[in-house]
Amino acid sequence: MNSSYYQFCDMLELKNQKEVKWMEEQLAYDKTGYPKFIADLNDGCDMSDPGFSWEFESSGKEHWLLLYTNEYLNFDRLIHLIQKYLRTFHPGDYWTFTYAITSSGTEPGDCDGGGVFITANRVEEYSGIQFVGDQAAKFEKTKAKATKFGKVLTLAEKKKKPSNKAPAKKRAKK
Repeated sequence: MNSSYYQFCDMLELKNQKEVKWMEEQLAYDKTGYPKFIADLNDGCDMSDPGFSWEFESSGKEHWLLLYTNEYLNFDRLIHLIQKYLRTFHPGDYWTFTYAITSSGTEPGDCDGGGVFITANRVEEYSGIQFVGDQAAKFEKTKAKATKFGKVLTLAEKKKKPSNKAPAKKRAKK
């Protein structure tokens, strides 16, 4: 059996010291042994493992939270943290991230990836396999409609095909 590995790395800009302090509090391990932000999630998983890693970075007055993983990604926990942040500080904003899924094997379908769009109240996730499947379904639907009325022409065939339109008549000059 092959093992899957999630790879993800992105930055969340923290606009001021108040946001930095809040985020530090959310990510700090409390006396129960898990980060504060997980306490209200209660997802039934190991509470001591947030499912991603982080580092705080600063340069002058600019601050960022680097979020990353090279092995396992707990989407629910990451999304929960980001939504909590957006609800608290930026309810009208959004944050996005992309990820890759690699595999220890080489079987078809072992690798994937995708993207996640997060607002304070909404989350949309799209995987690469889902995207490709949707595009293939759209193509097949369009192809089926086209063949219903005759042969589907390639671009080269369309260029060679004579026009059914009669040449436009030239107006006589007065």
